[in-house]
Amino acid sequence: MEDLLQQAKAGADLDVHAKVFEAMERELFTRAIELAQGNQAKAARWLRISRQTMREKLQLFGLKEPPYKEGDESTA
Repeated sequence: MEDLLQQAKAGADLDVHAKVFEAMERELFTRAIELAQGNQAKAARWLRISRQTMREKLQLFGLKEPPYKEGDESTA
């Protein structure tokens, strides 16, 4: 966080608030899914969010591989 603030102070075109919030959110979801031993429904309940939101955040943060879709040539 300090680095981001220093960069902003130096004139870098950063959205410091968004970057700090994203880092905090990534840490929260990482810890929740680890504590739930990969159980997305359980972690979602703890965070009081929908399971769908949990899945989307895990994919956004690279904490879960997107599901394989039939006909997807990239995994063949």
